[in-house]
Amino acid sequence: MRLTLLIFFLFFATHLQAQSTKYEDKIMHYGAGNFAAASTSVFYNLVTPKEKRSKLWKSVFCFASATLIGLGKELYDQRSQGEFDVKDLGATMLGGLTIVIVIN
Repeated sequence: MRLTLLIFFLFFATHLQAQSTKYEDKIMHYGAGNFAAASTSVFYNLVTPKEKRSKLWKSVFCFASATLIGLGKELYDQRSQGEFDVKDLGATMLGGLTIVIVIN
């Protein structure tokens, strides 16, 4: 069931990205948050021994990775373009939160 939900959310994000809308940037940020959190989840499972795994810490790491990537991107945008978009950061964090909900 979790894998089905994950595939659904990833398909949904990529399908929306293919459409030409004014929210395309937010959708890309959502997908980046999905990717960051999912990658962190896989990395956590590879690095941590099975008997020491914690759902809480896995969720914290996944959400934190999406947040940090979004924050880094927005700080880069602020430095290069002079604009920090909180909505872009929120979209990235929402993508990470989606994965956290799916993996738990």
